[in-house]
Amino acid sequence: MNLRTWHEKTIALFALAMSFKLLISITFPLGVDEAYAVAAARGFSLSFYDHPPLGFWAPVASAAVFGENLFAYRLPFLLCGAGTGWLLYLTARHLGGEKAGFFTLLLFAIAPHMALGSGAFVLPDGPLNLGGAMAAYALVRMADQPRPPVSLWIFGGVGLAIALGSKYQAGLVPFGVISFMLLSQDRWRWMTQPGFWLATVIALIGVAPVILWNVAHDWISFAFHGGRTARSLQLGNFAVMLAGQLAYLLPATFVVALIVAVRALKGPMGARVLAHLALWPIVVFNGIYLFSDASFPHWTMPGFVFALPLVGVWAAEGIPRAFRWVTIGTAAFLWAIVLALVVHVPTGILAPGEELADWDHTEDVFDWSGLAPALAAVAGYDGSQTIVVDSWIEAGQIGTGLAMGGSVPKLYVRHTPHHFAITGAADAVGPALYLVPGRKDALNAESAVQTAQGLDANAQDLGMVVLNRAGQPYAGVSVVALTLPPK
Repeated sequence: MNLRTWHEKTIALFALAMSFKLLISITFPLGVDEAYAVAAARGFSLSFYDHPPLGFWAPVASAAVFGENLFAYRLPFLLCGAGTGWLLYLTARHLGGEKAGFFTLLLFAIAPHMALGSGAFVLPDGPLNLGGAMAAYALVRMADQPRPPVSLWIFGGVGLAIALGSKYQAGLVPFGVISFMLLSQDRWRWMTQPGFWLATVIALIGVAPVILWNVAHDWISFAFHGGRTARSLQLGNFAVMLAGQLAYLLPATFVVALIVAVRALKGPMGARVLAHLALWPIVVFNGIYLFSDASFPHWTMPGFVFALPLVGVWAAEGIPRAFRWVTIGTAAFLWAIVLALVVHVPTGILAPGEELADWDHTEDVFDWSGLAPALAAVAGYDGSQTIVVDSWIEAGQIGTGLAMGGSVPKLYVRHTPHHFAITGAADAVGPALYLVPGRKDALNAESAVQTAQGLDANAQDLGMVVLNRAGQPYAGVSVVALTLPPK
């Protein structure tokens, strides 16, 4: 294929990236957070314990159309990733031409978190970054205009509504917009224009379900996230979070993004607005990492999404040899690990044989779709019994696995229920099955029965259900029958 123009190269890169992500989406089992989102959203809710609603509504709505399968769950997030990548390309193209757009899309495609975590898997980062990219594209187009057209205000407002309806990190986007307006000549006048207030109203529509739900539930989402901040310096945590950010984005991209974002604060208006949008989440969340013992490196990634077009423009002007080789080397190393996991998790290819390797603990990322018919055979499960589990993680895995097998269960979660405390069957009575999942060699029927007897002294051991991974027994559940008493 002779790709003569940068636009042709961009189209080919986009098609290649989407094909790769589609292949992973239909073969790689659901992770912990993915399964939880699908299971928790079975009962409609305006918002959710952990996150705003869009990332939870999307997979269930898609499954209602396309059936209970991996492709259906992940399709909305594949589309979000595609939209985000293309909008970043358009943003960089506006700032620096087709070559800048190509390099921006390339950096987006090879950053592990952006390729999969916000571009394929069932995670709220997908719609968050799509909404952020919409807002960024609109603002870059508007930046040089004292009176931007209302159409751009509407487009940006819709983007911000999507972001705010997806994840709480989006709350920093308005800070970036306001700081740009106040620190850039005459842009404060945007606040006097109808388009600004129209965009504000649209954005508030996006966050309205979150506010209404939290008002009705004592602001538990904000209490949950607020509890993740410690009260003392956490240098060890900061080091781990820094390493995570380097891996998620790639080290060279991380360093260059910080440099070009700071420089852009005094650059042309289009680059300047991206810098303001980028630096708020990067600075704020890295500050939180310093005083947190329960944080995650992907919290800063929305900021780096805004910075990627700036890196793309920088790369289009000539890529230093050091950047090129560091990027190629680290990308090859990290993607080799990712691809090894992508192949091993559903097949067990790196640990062949009937005996399980001590290191091979991937039971949290497992295909539980065969659980429903197996439970029917062992325990007479027909969907009427309440399923009792110990945690939100197990509820997500088992609940989604049963749904993929044709039976949406009633779930009663004993500890750390998260959203299941609200929508689960906490008040259920009558016949139930207590399930304890794990790798096959960790299943303990005696322990499961003893726990179940705390709910029903007559709880009865029904044995174990073991499911295969690529034809070999790998993970399963201990099954205990009990009767839930009236509360």
